[in-house]
Amino acid sequence: MFDGTPDDSFRKKVRTALSFALGLFLVDLGTTHYDKNWHIASTLARSAYTLGRRAFDMGPEQLAPLGPRYQNELNPAQLTRAITALVQAFEELDLANLSWAYWHACAATPHIAPAHFGAAIESLQNAYIKRK
Repeated sequence: MFDGTPDDSFRKKVRTALSFALGLFLVDLGTTHYDKNWHIASTLARSAYTLGRRAFDMGPEQLAPLGPRYQNELNPAQLTRAITALVQAFEELDLANLSWAYWHACAATPHIAPAHFGAAIESLQNAYIKRK
């Protein structure tokens, strides 16, 4: 849920950041806009891209722990910090393409997945090297 009406670009950045932070491929089904009384003002449905339906078979794979006590714990402060950092670095690290490469690697068959993960790692390394 967002306050106001952020554009599609910002929503994509947040969705990608949430996807990485939570370790889940988030399927974009569209948007709903509400008025001040929480009545539906408009909706937009999208044909979902689901990695060939494999998105529904993948379990969570957090890239980093977001809580101090157990693996799948979510600490609001750590989650917010991770999402803020990913949204701020979205263009600089080319996270749109990195997300595509990473989630396709997760959905790939075992014999080709290492090549996909290698490409995702190289993409992140190249973006980081350009930045530094």
